[in-house]
Amino acid sequence: MGLFITFTSCEEENEIISTHTDASALVGGTYSGSLTSGSTIYSDATITLTKINNDSIQAVDVVIASTKFANLNVAGKLNVGAANDEFVLSSGFSSTQKMCGRIIDNTLVLTVPLNKSGTSLSNASTAVAWTFEGVKN
Repeated sequence: MGLFITFTSCEEENEIISTHTDASALVGGTYSGSLTSGSTIYSDATITLTKINNDSIQAVDVVIASTKFANLNVAGKLNVGAANDEFVLSSGFSSTQKMCGRIIDNTLVLTVPLNKSGTSLSNASTAVAWTFEGVKN
């Protein structure tokens, strides 16, 4: 003696459609704002994010510039992830030292380690952590 149970659905099968989008394509653009470390503020800073065209990664080239801050022009690469209406940026390449940040509602907050040597700046692991905060143009 056995008990047989059968389930039958009267509805059509639902097709699952992926809405995944490359996060690095969504964050590209120029952000204008300020670089801050302690009480020192440079209000003419810009960060430009450009998608790296590679199907195997979600990443952007980043250029940080400020004419008032010793003609700052630092470049690197950042991985991009997305979750809960927020984009997360983090260094995952050896050429970029410990940069990390997030974008929420077109506002970018990014921690950037910079070392000042005379009038030049570098992106180095022994540097001071500066914070950029700005909005997408």
